[in-house]
Amino acid sequence: MRKANREIKDEQLMRQTLETADTCRLALNTGGAPYIVPLSYGYTLEDNRLTLYFHCADEGRKLELMAADNRAGFELDCGQKLVTGPKACHYSTQFMSIVGWGLLERLTEPEAKKAALSHLMRHYSGRDDWDYDEKVLNHTTVLKLTVHEFTGKANRKERV
Repeated sequence: MRKANREIKDEQLMRQTLETADTCRLALNTGGAPYIVPLSYGYTLEDNRLTLYFHCADEGRKLELMAADNRAGFELDCGQKLVTGPKACHYSTQFMSIVGWGLLERLTEPEAKKAALSHLMRHYSGRDDWDYDEKVLNHTTVLKLTVHEFTGKANRKERV
């Protein structure tokens, strides 16, 4: 990281970024150009090990790309605020972000799918005690991204 003073090293600030962001952008390899899709997500962060969870339709481009190459990059961000100044080069943006990569897999076991969806629902509702209709669950595709590397970055200072 070029600006080491912006690296998020504190797990609490990393967790705050994960909690505050509302969209995760997932990047997959097409063999010729990147394919990026914004997704709702859930997560676990334990002992600096991050796992992301997504849900999607039973078919589509991201599943086709994942089947060919399950390596995936991701990015999520929050807290954007424009910082102005008297000159163009004084402008900046406050933000917090996390970027990384990992291996994407499709969850098939009902209990694993329920656990993943509970992480997703906790992120958006604050609750993780949901019941899931078995018929709907059978037709819901749930993805797990086991993150191998990630870094957080924040610029939370105002210019003076």
